[in-house]
Amino acid sequence: PFYHARSSSDLVGVEICAAFKNFYTLAVGAPVGLLERDGKAPNGALMHNLASSLFSQSLAEMALLVEALGGKIETVLGLAGSGDLYVTCQAGRNGRMGRLLGRGLPYSVAKREHMSSDTVEGAQLALDLGPTLKNMMGRGVLPHDRLPLTRAIIDAICHDAPLVLSFDRYHRG
Repeated sequence: PFYHARSSSDLVGVEICAAFKNFYTLAVGAPVGLLERDGKAPNGALMHNLASSLFSQSLAEMALLVEALGGKIETVLGLAGSGDLYVTCQAGRNGRMGRLLGRGLPYSVAKREHMSSDTVEGAQLALDLGPTLKNMMGRGVLPHDRLPLTRAIIDAICHDAPLVLSFDRYHRG
């Protein structure tokens, strides 16, 4: 009763969801650090609204990636996508890194000073696939304008830039 699994014939979709849940958790974890840095909402209420917006945007962008790479959107909406992303966002290394990025630390500093012995799968995925994803966006294989969160995470990790969460660019279909 504690662990639920379903079989799937969508190997591509399941694999993409399994990898990208860690990547998007970096963003969903950022509001905690953002509010810590700014000293707002000590009860954390605002953090939940920001995190839910990022969670929703993560699923939308994950669906775009899954579909573009040959998987099924239904997989993103099921346990392999939304379910696993939800569980991953609740605790773990990727959320911790997201919190540090939200506090304004560059990835290299956060990794070196706070998580030097930890494997942060989402950050590693950004380092490994970020240039390829950006190339695919540049060639029109992936829709550049519909992946603003993906681009922000890649920039933060691959270019050691601040994680810029542009909420005004999310949820535009």
